[in-house]
Amino acid sequence: LELEFKIGSKHFLFVNAHLQAMQEESQRRNHDLLQVVHRFVDTQPADQVYFFGDLNYRVNITLE
Repeated sequence: LELEFKIGSKHFLFVNAHLQAMQEESQRRNHDLLQVVHRFVDTQPADQVYFFGDLNYRVNITLE
């Protein structure tokens, strides 16, 4: 999902995505993220881009 608009001379682009979950799906998630960037961000240059959504990146840490 994307929304773009202009205010004065500034062009804004908002992108929302829900990427693949689970640790073992990191390669698919990275691929999908690049697809979204190429589809929306690269083809519709904007002064400011805001990327939202459930990106499903996790950090595994052990708390001591």
